[in-house]
Amino acid sequence: MTAPSPSASTSRNEADVGRTTFPGSRAFEDHIPIYDGRGKTGRQFTFSDTDFRELHTFPLYRGGREDVTSESVVAVGYTVNLFSRTVAGAVTNQLSTNLQFLILLGMTIPEV
Repeated sequence: MTAPSPSASTSRNEADVGRTTFPGSRAFEDHIPIYDGRGKTGRQFTFSDTDFRELHTFPLYRGGREDVTSESVVAVGYTVNLFSRTVAGAVTNQLSTNLQFLILLGMTIPEV
């Protein structure tokens, strides 16, 4: 995931404001929001119904301009789709997991 420019991040996140459902998948070039649920700049994410309903009110990690590090602890929001596909005359079921958002819960090494 490459972080978009700040203006692109803001406009894409505005589309998520108040959203409680998500599309089956996002386009490859779509920005995936990374919400900061650590409570450093607001309330801590607690996996409550209210937190999910108000997910769009959580701040974006580093203003939506950077990805989290590989040492980060995150919750992953995704949608799942099942579809059939025919290959060489055989029908197979395919499972697609589609990333919608991340919620940063903690980091194992301090930020600089």
